[in-house]
Amino acid sequence: MRWPVRLPAGIREAGSCVLDVTIVSLAVTDCRLRAGFRLAEGRGARLWIPALAPLGCRIMWSRDGQAGVEFDQRLHPAVVQHLARLYPAEPEAPPSTRSANSGWRPI
Repeated sequence: MRWPVRLPAGIREAGSCVLDVTIVSLAVTDCRLRAGFRLAEGRGARLWIPALAPLGCRIMWSRDGQAGVEFDQRLHPAVVQHLARLYPAEPEAPPSTRSANSGWRPI
């Protein structure tokens, strides 16, 4: 099962420094990251997730500021469910219904 999340994390490609990313989809075998930069496909990396030891992983794809990462070892399903409850994906805010002439003015 794949869980939508908003999970802050860090990734370090071999020979590089740790960079901030956000995990947006999490499963026991892999995840999808929002990175804002391109990662090298096929390259080994380490992924830092809060409260877990660094995870060995491989970057499977990278495009449009996102990447797919496969874990070297599966996560336990209970760990994935726990992280999904702690870091749920935020629903998109509905468009504002306030009219331009509603009387609200900035201070």
